[in-house]
Amino acid sequence: NMLEDILWWTAGISSGLFALKLLAMIFGVDSHGDFDAGGGADIAHGMGEDVQLLSITTIITFIMMGSWTALVALKNFEFNELQSIGAGLIGGVVMAYFVAWSLFQMRKLQSDGTLRDFNPSGLRGQVYMRIPASGQGEGQVQLEVEGRLRTFRAVSEGEAIDSFKPVVVTSMTKDHVMLVRPAN
Repeated sequence: NMLEDILWWTAGISSGLFALKLLAMIFGVDSHGDFDAGGGADIAHGMGEDVQLLSITTIITFIMMGSWTALVALKNFEFNELQSIGAGLIGGVVMAYFVAWSLFQMRKLQSDGTLRDFNPSGLRGQVYMRIPASGQGEGQVQLEVEGRLRTFRAVSEGEAIDSFKPVVVTSMTKDHVMLVRPAN
C-alpha cells in the first residue's frame, strides 16, 4: 500500500528530526528554531502573545504524531485511507497544540531578575562599600530581598557609614538608590 509506505517514511524521518531537536534542546544547542508565520498565526487563543504555533518544533511534532496516528488507525483499527488521514490530522493538531502550550509554560518560568513594585523602606542590611556623608557621594549596601542578597547603590541621610555596619533603609529614589541611616 503506497499510503502506508509514505506514512512509515514520514513517521520515521520526523521522529528522527524530533529526537535531534529534543537532544539539541536538552544540551542547550537549540536556538529556539522558531519563526514568525506573520498575519497573527503565532498567537494561540488563551495562551498569550508569546506562543508560536508555527515553530520548527510544533511542525515536526505535527508531522510526526500525524503520521504515527494515521499509521496506527490504518493498521490497527483498519480505518480506510481517508479516515486514517483524518485521524492523523486530528492527532497532529492536538500534539502540536500541546507542544506549543508546553513551550509557552516553560518560557513563563524565565525571569530577568528585575525587582518590580519594590518598597525597601524599613529593610535592614549591611554596608558593602563605605557610604560618604550626605551629599558627598554614594556607597553600596546589601539587602535581602525576596530571599536573595542584592547589592544596591546607597546614600546616607547624615554622617558617613563605614563598611560592614548595619543600616536601615528609609526610602528609595526614583533611580533605585537607597537612602539609609545607621541601624540602632
